[in-house]
Amino acid sequence: MHIILVTQGVNRFSPVQIMDLYDFLQSRNISEDNINRMREEKIDSASILQMSDDDLSGFVPLYGDRLAVMNFCKDREDQSTKRKHKSKKSLMDKIRARVNAMKGNTSSSGEDDADESSLSKKLKGNKNAEKKKRKVELSCYHHDSHSYHQVRINKGGGPKSFEKGKNERMSKVFELGKELYFPKGENKIRGRVSQFKLKLTDTYFQDIDLEATIESYYNRLKMRQLKFHFCSTDVLEAADTSFDSDVTELPVILPPRQYREKSDTAVNRTPSTSCIASSDSKSTTDKSDATDLTVIISPKQYFGKSDIDMNESPSTSDNNTAKVETVEYISISPSDINAPTVWSATVPDFPSNFDIQDFSLDEDIEFGRVRTDSNTTLDSTLPYESTSIKEKKVITLRIHRGSALNDMVTFFKDPEITDAIIDAKMVLPNGKEETADGDGVLRDCFTEFWSEFYEQCTEGHNLKVPVLRHDFQLDEWTAVARIIRKGYEISGYWPISILPAIFEECIHGHIESNLIDLFVEYLSPVESHIVKTAISDFQATDQDDLLEFLDSHSCRKSVNSENILPIIVELAQLELIQQPRYIIDCFRSELRLLGRSVTPCMLQDFYQSLKPNTKNVLASLIFPDNLSNAERECVSYLKRYIKELDGEKLKAFLRFCTGADVLLNTKTTVEFIDVDGYTRSPIAHTCGRILKIPSTYESFTVFRSEFNYLLNSGI
Repeated sequence: MHIILVTQGVNRFSPVQIMDLYDFLQSRNISEDNINRMREEKIDSASILQMSDDDLSGFVPLYGDRLAVMNFCKDREDQSTKRKHKSKKSLMDKIRARVNAMKGNTSSSGEDDADESSLSKKLKGNKNAEKKKRKVELSCYHHDSHSYHQVRINKGGGPKSFEKGKNERMSKVFELGKELYFPKGENKIRGRVSQFKLKLTDTYFQDIDLEATIESYYNRLKMRQLKFHFCSTDVLEAADTSFDSDVTELPVILPPRQYREKSDTAVNRTPSTSCIASSDSKSTTDKSDATDLTVIISPKQYFGKSDIDMNESPSTSDNNTAKVETVEYISISPSDINAPTVWSATVPDFPSNFDIQDFSLDEDIEFGRVRTDSNTTLDSTLPYESTSIKEKKVITLRIHRGSALNDMVTFFKDPEITDAIIDAKMVLPNGKEETADGDGVLRDCFTEFWSEFYEQCTEGHNLKVPVLRHDFQLDEWTAVARIIRKGYEISGYWPISILPAIFEECIHGHIESNLIDLFVEYLSPVESHIVKTAISDFQATDQDDLLEFLDSHSCRKSVNSENILPIIVELAQLELIQQPRYIIDCFRSELRLLGRSVTPCMLQDFYQSLKPNTKNVLASLIFPDNLSNAERECVSYLKRYIKELDGEKLKAFLRFCTGADVLLNTKTTVEFIDVDGYTRSPIAHTCGRILKIPSTYESFTVFRSEFNYLLNSGI
């Protein structure tokens, strides 16, 4: 203990102080032997202050000498403390004087303070030390119709930091942000830049003035590093949530529901119509509110006035009445319209005393002429555009049977295919093209693709999950997403064997399905039974089978009746969501565009309505009214045969009739032919959805045998 105290004293005091202590001891006539012992033990003033009287008596025998030595050491300690306090005070005075000099306060005393104040004045206004650039940080955000959400790095976003000249405009920051987040106009994960409406905001999501300089925002925001948000919104969403009064392009006008329900002949007529526009303040609405704008289409037969000349324009001198134009209905498919917003046209019930001048709009509306070169069913009105209509690109898919997976992926790697018109040709194994063409062949292409995709790219029993392959990278998985999107847009086809949670995550960003139920459908029947039993009655579960199941799914926990359910949930999350996460991210860039047309409820309905069963397949068949006895007998054979089909055979029958293995919202017409002998066989026209059945079958067994042979042959 004494040695430790002495060591601390040596570190705290100089040799001069030690010599002073020893000189004082000699002045008190302390023996040289005791003084030498103190030197050997390295006892100084600080050590003596820590020693007790008994310890000190071993070196200084007389009590009076001990008191004198203790007082001497205390005086030396007080002097040392005063020197330290003076040094600290002097340092604080210097710092305080320097601060005052920087503020321009010349009241500081002392020559040093005067020199520092003079130096500060000389440096004031020196431009050489000013920074020429400012640090800027961008964060990526996306608006999903409710609020802004930050886009992480693995989603194609993340923070970006860089330096820009302080006199540069904010437009340079905006352009650099587009280049960083959409290099060469495309983000591999999020999509093309043309699919988004972009803007630059501050941290409160207030729009930035792109003409202002960076230095102006630096002075305004008072931030050491400027931070801005690079925000994006889907083009379709932006069109629905905002209305630009300067846009001259007219919205799509759909006829009212009561007129849309009329027969095709009534819909496809092209009667002359007129649209009346007015600036009357009592009848006009605010242009900023697009939902309040009502377009009135007034055919002659609705006005009930034969004496009105629909081709005559009223006087333009009246400011309350705009030009009247003769218009014609143009009906096209909604998929042909690229307008961002769809409004419904309202045709009111006109009273007997109706006057055409009572109805008006703010602006002139012009309609184009009828296109006679289209075979599309006419069901909506096309707004006239002054520019020529851009023709869509036509792409013909040449798909080989047995190689539909590779052929379809190769075609759909091209991003332009999503906006093109698609035709298809099936090629037989011998290299010859099948003679069939039309929509049925295209449905057959999608069905053939998904049959191969389920076999080669997925795992699971009833519900399947895509798995990673070394030969499937970003381009290949994105092509599969385009196939899903295009199949739905063209034919309403949806791959209902794929786990619905994957589509929920891709389209809407969250999962609403029950993962336990999906996991049970994903597992084989044996494993599904084990899981169900373990959850409902853990004690009744075969422990060996349960342990084997858990080991095969890489479970690393011991299970019991308390934790079996959370562990099953973790395994389901791992195999259904976490493992295919890369594939989900690749799908999201294309499938999120279906977010408005495929709601979560509609997605759940797909898995119910599109799945074929005996009842809805029978309901989709249309039989002739007047049947002979032989034809009536064949109808009973067909219905009995369909009732005997299981799940896979039912899909094969549906594909033979329509080209698709899912039940689309269509009907199949059954016709009868009088054919016998070797040429007798059912015939299906998938494009027209017509099933022709010979009426010459002798019995149900013969009918079943020939139909089974036909379905098993894969024709």
